[in-house]
Amino acid sequence: MTPRRGTTGAQGGGFFVKSPNVFQIEYRTGSKPHPFLNKFKPCALTNMNVNYAGSGQYSTFTDATPVHMQLTLQFQELSPIYAEDYEKVKEGVGY
Repeated sequence: MTPRRGTTGAQGGGFFVKSPNVFQIEYRTGSKPHPFLNKFKPCALTNMNVNYAGSGQYSTFTDATPVHMQLTLQFQELSPIYAEDYEKVKEGVGY
């Protein structure tokens, strides 16, 4: 969700900033896309949270690895969903 560093400028004193990674998220059943659940347009990761006390109390193994962690990711689709998008969906609930 953070910008990526581009190539160094011709003078070597600066750099260009590239856009963050884009994700294509889909529900799957086995090795195929799920035929019924909604679909997503390309998304950007907008928020990430790690809870190191996922069970309500922080505890670790002997090597300091947390016992229970919760990772929460929040995505935002990059383009709006139009009525025409629903017409393109052959099966399932659309977007």
